[in-house]
Amino acid sequence: MRESSARTPVDDAAVEAIYSFVSNSLVFLMPGENPQVPEWVATGIVFSTPKGRGVVLTAGHNIDRADREQLRMGYYKCSNAIGNVVQGLVKPPPELGAELDVAAVALSMAATEPIRALMLADSAIAETSEVAPAFDSIVVGGFPSELLRTLRVTQRKDQKPLVDLGFASVTYGTGLQDPEHDERGRLRIAWDERVLPGGGVIKMPNPEGISGGAVWRFRRPARDALWSPSSIGRIIGVPVSYAERTHTEFAEPVDKWRMWFLRTLVDIDAAFPV
Repeated sequence: MRESSARTPVDDAAVEAIYSFVSNSLVFLMPGENPQVPEWVATGIVFSTPKGRGVVLTAGHNIDRADREQLRMGYYKCSNAIGNVVQGLVKPPPELGAELDVAAVALSMAATEPIRALMLADSAIAETSEVAPAFDSIVVGGFPSELLRTLRVTQRKDQKPLVDLGFASVTYGTGLQDPEHDERGRLRIAWDERVLPGGGVIKMPNPEGISGGAVWRFRRPARDALWSPSSIGRIIGVPVSYAERTHTEFAEPVDKWRMWFLRTLVDIDAAFPV
């Protein structure tokens, strides 16, 4: 789904539905307590365990920092973050490779309740990261750090100021570069410019902060088929790194982590009974 100015009104409506669907499944993670302005922001995708606990799939390097500090979490269009959300942290076993940069954050039930309607089922995870350019469109979603902004600071007598933060997510229609994988097997995704609906282009923001977000593949349905974003969309990767020189966002492909994550959802239910 590369950004294009040659779209019909029907195309525009479909793209808008897809972008809204992608945004709704994203959460952001950040250190500290409210109302502190965070030093960093990371992205995640929220899933449900079989028993209904929220679990955030994210980049492994994000939770390396979470071992040392409390995490807050927010979601699309929320006004402020939920504090102290972590029930447990899980990383893949060494046999999957020391460089595999993914992790799972088991949420407390208090943090699960506000986002229950946003949680994805494991059926949203693709079986492979294979992309057919003639039939598939790629969308990347996340929360770039440079789009975090302070909206309002309210001074309160004998209390800490109340800080309202703005959290803007990005959904970006793009494609794979040539070659499609780097030497570590990660997907190579173009991150350069967005075509505006009225014409012209703008440079995409620095993607720092989208690590842990989602790379979605949306497969074109049959001409006469009814469709929805959830019926044609599957997650094929987790963004983890960026090379500015080549405008490349690298993502861990689903082939590497799918079975581990599916087992982890079940294991979290066993470790933390609801």
